[in-house]
Amino acid sequence: MKITEHLPARLVETVRSLLSDERWYHTLCVVEWCTKLAKRFELDWKKCALVGLLHDMFRDTEVEKLVKMARVYSITPTRFERAHPVLLHGKVAAEYAKRTLEIDEEMYMAIAFHSSGHPELGGIGKALVVSDSVAKDREYEGVETLRRESLEDLNTAYIKVIAQKITYAVERRLYVLQETVETWNEYLERSDLCGI
Repeated sequence: MKITEHLPARLVETVRSLLSDERWYHTLCVVEWCTKLAKRFELDWKKCALVGLLHDMFRDTEVEKLVKMARVYSITPTRFERAHPVLLHGKVAAEYAKRTLEIDEEMYMAIAFHSSGHPELGGIGKALVVSDSVAKDREYEGVETLRRESLEDLNTAYIKVIAQKITYAVERRLYVLQETVETWNEYLERSDLCGI
């Protein structure tokens, strides 16, 4: 079965036309893993497949065009997004999906915050964040362990991905996005995850 078989053909063609070969392969890998997580944790797998397809649709868009699209969609960039407009790609994709496909709020949040995470993400959003980090095209130390863990406990895998994002950013002197910090802090307050 083709990974995109249950997705609207014209939408698949549109997304494919916007992405490099490498990014398209990544997208297919995310769709596959997100669908696997959906079935494992009894989420709506069609919604998971759709957010997987859409999450990076504007990731390869030229920065100037991305900024213009954000303006048209009335997205107010954060100071980090102004400094690095590529960070807008998730929010722009979420707005596009909201206006053209009438996606629900959980799907909107999943797409908009797939790069950073967000304290209010539901299961679909968590599945997308995790899939974006552990899909089969990803190769880094510890990814195999994280893949296995993602099939055991989605919440634990999600917070481990958030922790990984923070560590990665700090080690490379990159911005730690506000939503990522808020997600980490919120999870520490809500549960006993200090020992992960």
